[in-house]
Amino acid sequence: MLLTTLDVCKRLTKDYRYSLGEDMKKRLFRIEVLVYRTNKEADRVKKAAYITEALELLVEVRLYYRILHDSKQLSTNRYAQIAFDMETVDKHLEQWRKYQQTPLTKDSPNPLKEGAQ
Repeated sequence: MLLTTLDVCKRLTKDYRYSLGEDMKKRLFRIEVLVYRTNKEADRVKKAAYITEALELLVEVRLYYRILHDSKQLSTNRYAQIAFDMETVDKHLEQWRKYQQTPLTKDSPNPLKEGAQ
């Protein structure tokens, strides 16, 4: 999604490129950092916090794309594809957050071990 946004920002008019485009790129870079931190973090509470922050930033990016579409900076076809991609990322983050919030018990299955068998 970050690469798509970089490509979209190149094609924006100057006003939008240096305002909305820069803000979108910053937020998407931040989402990337949060995903990286989540992967490296051992504490489940911190992981859930990182994912929650990433989801909040994704909402902002979604609003920026809506503004670009409404202002005719982005075609409907391109907007539809980007909206689909954002929805996919949103679903992955939501499922990851749900997994992090479920308590681990001794009897609960480990999905990593089940996939290795």
